[in-house]
Amino acid sequence: MIVPAQPGTRVLVIGGTRGIGKDIVDFFQGDSVSRSEPAGAGFDIKLEQDRKSIAEVSMTYDICVNHAYDGANGIAQALLLKEIYEKWKEVNWHGYLFNSSSDATMLYRMKPGKDMMYSAMKASLNTISHYISRDIQEGNVRMRYTNIIWGMLDTEKSRSKPHWNNGVRGEDVCRVIDTLYNLSSDCLIPEFVMEARHIKK
Repeated sequence: MIVPAQPGTRVLVIGGTRGIGKDIVDFFQGDSVSRSEPAGAGFDIKLEQDRKSIAEVSMTYDICVNHAYDGANGIAQALLLKEIYEKWKEVNWHGYLFNSSSDATMLYRMKPGKDMMYSAMKASLNTISHYISRDIQEGNVRMRYTNIIWGMLDTEKSRSKPHWNNGVRGEDVCRVIDTLYNLSSDCLIPEFVMEARHIKK
């Protein structure tokens, strides 16, 4: 296991019970909140009060990763991102907020049907991300923010899909988060795109 550059950094992953989210939790030895965590008192991001509670909790962490997901047609992840940002801005929190998005927001990836709704949901994340990034760049808030856009992920669920070829690995996502966090505080990376090389068979 690779040890992050700054051991002791407090990391919260929203949706860190499996897949890439769990990889991030394990890498940083961080905490997770989800529908099942904390045990017996999980959060449902579709509920406004739960989103507000998560935003409140997030302010005790150096890094917060919004990796929540509420289904292909849901916008709760975008609403949660907005809630966390507004809370951090209110108290001028100094943490680093990461959001996980998808290359489904890119026009050349969009397809009719269910995929179109998923793309629209992820596009709402990007709209909020642009607003947050602009506000930070103008010096209105002390926090830092990066929207990580990735393609297919190397997870058990992704590998079961018929069109699976290769995916972004959890360890690489962790390295990116760690590297960006350890840049100087006035170096802003609003967006970071990760794709896996297609393997020819």
